[in-house]
Amino acid sequence: TAKCSGVKTVEFYLGTEKKAECGSDCLGTGGGCKITGKSKEYTHSGTGEVKICAKAIDKFGKASSEKCTTFFVDKEAPVIIKESKKITDADGNPILNIIPEKPLTAKFSVSIQSLDIDESKVTADLSEFNPDNPALKSKAPSEITVSSQDNSIKIFVWEFELNPKSEGTKKVTVSATDMFGNKAEEIIEITFG
Repeated sequence: TAKCSGVKTVEFYLGTEKKAECGSDCLGTGGGCKITGKSKEYTHSGTGEVKICAKAIDKFGKASSEKCTTFFVDKEAPVIIKESKKITDADGNPILNIIPEKPLTAKFSVSIQSLDIDESKVTADLSEFNPDNPALKSKAPSEITVSSQDNSIKIFVWEFELNPKSEGTKKVTVSATDMFGNKAEEIIEITFG
């Protein structure tokens, strides 16, 4: 006899809530007792651990023990904390004023909050700080440190040659993607007097 011959239904649970049921129409044949031909789409609404369980019910109403699997769902993109922006010279002194066409080594930094950030997928478009340098269009950070106050926050630092053509407001676009592909992008403004 086939392995599924005594099974009437298989029930699927999300946590303790029954989400789907599969009867003889999807239990398969040939002794493999594989569920085929049916699917139940479910979209998890938040971020966190998800536990999915299944149990078989026989033709007499007796249930097997549950078999469960747990996995993590992350729908939250990294948070680029615009208020943390800083632009300093190589010695860490804030840059408030510039002299157009006079290059200077600068560091731009911003904090990003995410427990699962993909550091290799964090970039900044710093091209308004030096329009003659195409490498600043999508630049990887030069330095990454973890905040001493919160381990979910990392400080990303880009070192580059600051050489804008004029004073005024310059825009930096920071992009960050986490390990699950959730992406954030922020435009940050820096004004020089």
